[in-house]
Amino acid sequence: MVAFNSGNAFSHFWTMSGLLILCGLFNLGIAQPSFFKPDESEGLLPTNRGVCMDAMLVFDTSCSITMATRRQAIEFSKKVMSLIPMAVSPLETIMGTSFVFCGAVTFDSELRHEFYMNSVKSKEQLFINLDNINVTSNGCKSKTYKALKWLPKQYFTRSRGDRDDFLFPDLVIIFTDDRTIPGSLGRIKQTRDQVEDFIENDTKVFLVLEPNSRERDPYTIVDVLDDDSIFELDDPDAPRRMAEKMVSSYPCGLPRPPVLNDDVGRGCVDLVFAFDIGCSHLPELSKLSKDVATKIITELSSFSMDYRIAAVTFAARPKDEFVFQFDPIDAEKINENLRKIDTSSPVCRSATHRMLQHVRNTHFSDINEINYRKAVNQKALVIFYDGLTSPARAYERTIREAQELLNQDVDIFVVKLDNNRNKDGSIEFKNIVAGEEYLFPRNGFLDSGNVEEVAQGIAERFGGYICKPSEEELGLVVPG
Repeated sequence: MVAFNSGNAFSHFWTMSGLLILCGLFNLGIAQPSFFKPDESEGLLPTNRGVCMDAMLVFDTSCSITMATRRQAIEFSKKVMSLIPMAVSPLETIMGTSFVFCGAVTFDSELRHEFYMNSVKSKEQLFINLDNINVTSNGCKSKTYKALKWLPKQYFTRSRGDRDDFLFPDLVIIFTDDRTIPGSLGRIKQTRDQVEDFIENDTKVFLVLEPNSRERDPYTIVDVLDDDSIFELDDPDAPRRMAEKMVSSYPCGLPRPPVLNDDVGRGCVDLVFAFDIGCSHLPELSKLSKDVATKIITELSSFSMDYRIAAVTFAARPKDEFVFQFDPIDAEKINENLRKIDTSSPVCRSATHRMLQHVRNTHFSDINEINYRKAVNQKALVIFYDGLTSPARAYERTIREAQELLNQDVDIFVVKLDNNRNKDGSIEFKNIVAGEEYLFPRNGFLDSGNVEEVAQGIAERFGGYICKPSEEELGLVVPG
């Protein structure tokens, strides 16, 4: 999970407001929100921000819970979501749109898939999906530990809708009587350990406690959670209290308080700038690209971040302009080197796929320790290009190479340049990043009027990159 650690960067977010879209209301670029004023929908909670999070609903359907209670849990979840305002203003957050994704699973002796977080495209569809959940019990065992274990592996993944935890923190809502069956000490410990793992990794857990028809003890999860994260299914005020906690805990454009090791509280990033110098866009865009890059460096310096910078240009072949250095950070020198980059076009071909492969093998390689500190810095690549790989048939290779980097936890950002070929570069734009929140500017292309906005938007994302402890800091390596 990612958290802010800079007062300067933090202040940017307090000025941001956003739209609220209910669970899975829409995927960016796929559907448009239906705006309405809060006072037109009775019972909506007031808020001057949106709510941004990725949520999974986990329903216990074991035989110790009556059928009526299982259906009541579904209605509880619908009530919570109905209380959240769908839109409070047409303002935007830094990534363009604010909304919540929501998925669901059921469990008893086995985990059963219901729907993924990114599969729901409207509020109405969400409620239909919840109503269609089969809550029939398939056994009298409650393998809570097994259900929770599979959430990070099968649901909190990018392909299933999990987005950047910095902008969209994760939430697990468990509806259960809180009895793990079989109730051996080992199984109970597994359940508690899984919940503690969620919390340690900055995933919030809400427990909706259901009545147990067998009157069995002991509870499993209750002792692990804070009181304000536990709700009673039979409490008529509980749905509203949960919704209020969502509104207060997950405002859009504002990260949650950082969860940091006191000894590792700085922000860290290894950042590669990649400049397309092919001839398919106007030369002045190359200068604006360098302007964005230098402004990002200036912003990072104001955040007091620990960063290393490399730069690559690419046309038919990639070329390293400068590589990561271990010298003390000198923002002025880095910006001077960025401004000196020759962006004149040598050939009319942009082999984006070759550049991505080069960055992966040279700058972000586990083997090349000169350029890469895996244990300390998070990794990011900012590409300035027009979305047109040349030759055109190689665009699929570009997408595959980008996926390789994403699989290695490299965040890819794209600054969109308009091409002079009257061609649509959106296919590559959308398929080489993890989500449209990584595309800048949000609307249109880079121009002289949005350089500051683009640079600030990207830099603020880096402001939330918490340093990972090195092996030495963890005590795994004895210095000297």
